[in-house]
Amino acid sequence: MRWPVNIASIKNSLSKFHIQSALVAVCMLALLVIVFYPGYMSPDSISHLEQATGVAHLTDWHPPVMTRLWGLLIGVTGHISSMLIFQLTLLVTAMFVLSSLVYRHTRNRAWALSTYMIVLLPNIVNIAGVIWKDVQMAFSLTLAVILIWFIISSKKPLGRTAKYGIVGLALLLILYASMLRYNALFVVLPILFVLPRLFTKRLPVWSGLVCIAAGLIVTIGVTAVINQPSEKTHPITAVQLDDIVHVTNFDGEEYHGRWAMYKKIHDTCRDKTKDIMNSYIICTTAAQREALKNEHQGMFNDWLSTIIRHPVRYASYRLATFSIFLFPQPERMYIFQPGIEQNQVGAVVKNEYAISGLAAYVKGGAQANIPMIFQPWLYLAVLVFIYYKSRRIREQVQRRFIRTVALSGLIYIVAYAPMAVAVDYRYMYWSVFAAILSGLFTIILSRPKKEGRRS
Repeated sequence: MRWPVNIASIKNSLSKFHIQSALVAVCMLALLVIVFYPGYMSPDSISHLEQATGVAHLTDWHPPVMTRLWGLLIGVTGHISSMLIFQLTLLVTAMFVLSSLVYRHTRNRAWALSTYMIVLLPNIVNIAGVIWKDVQMAFSLTLAVILIWFIISSKKPLGRTAKYGIVGLALLLILYASMLRYNALFVVLPILFVLPRLFTKRLPVWSGLVCIAAGLIVTIGVTAVINQPSEKTHPITAVQLDDIVHVTNFDGEEYHGRWAMYKKIHDTCRDKTKDIMNSYIICTTAAQREALKNEHQGMFNDWLSTIIRHPVRYASYRLATFSIFLFPQPERMYIFQPGIEQNQVGAVVKNEYAISGLAAYVKGGAQANIPMIFQPWLYLAVLVFIYYKSRRIREQVQRRFIRTVALSGLIYIVAYAPMAVAVDYRYMYWSVFAAILSGLFTIILSRPKKEGRRS
């Protein structure tokens, strides 16, 4: 029984810095809760809330795991703001552990405490309090990555119980993140692959493949159990519809059945908008969306046949959509959610002045003067540079982990090449954190560790 030993070790390791860092963390959490209370909500967020409170029935258009978690938190606390507090606690806890890591490596209290300023960056705080699956995925992975880094960079033994507890928490966060988005599995694969070899150098490469297989099985299994009672809506049809509508040449032929519906949607898009993305939302009626859901298998066959018949046109179309995603016009970027959309639950923003102030900071200040910080291409370039630069780090385990984090962020952006349906900053939120974390780790490990203490 090692609990007394571990607790004593933790007490002895607590320093004045950790107490100061904890106070800053609490103040930061309080500030964010006050600004965003009870949580900013877009139509996607409202859909989660209405399902979590029983106003609407459960569907899988948005991840049921998040809806169920929100319902559980509301049941325990009685407040819809509980999800906001959970979400922001993930972020602030990650910053607390990160500040401890920076202090461990630099022994500079000012530098370590300044890591909390990351939260206040305009490209971080802009959607930090919006109840979105993308935000929770980014915060969960950020905390998981930092916890893993805490273990592999520790020079003192943590004890078996503490070590396994931290690894277990990191894996739970990775599992939750991978269940929030369909393309999140691509993001966690490099982390799962390298994870076994971070803790021992004697494991062969195939151990990473075993970890990936186990992770996929657990994720798919848990997702299937949680999603079981929900209505199946087949969200992938939104991507398939874009491909069918914009790749097929509908001129000069008469169409029947589903293809007649596709042509009608195509004509609506042509007359209503010049946009070549997001046809499902912009160009369809409720009846058409219901028909697409009910005939999802036939639609999949139509989508596959479209790609087979027009491979060059399909590749050109997807290259064009990915270019729009990477290099969006600033006015098209959805970088800020102003408060709470109309809903049936009665959720309203408590601090309207905070919306105005935050909008001025994010849109009037940052987007107007440094718009590139909201551009996906910047983080793609930064992550490529970090992946290349970090090869000079001498310690193999730390070098491997930094490159894994950078690769995860890279994959997340590139994975949108065949499936980008809109220009939306939240789609690359994890990549922003991956760039910040891997860049910070690279900078820290590229300088000699200070043994002395400076304030």
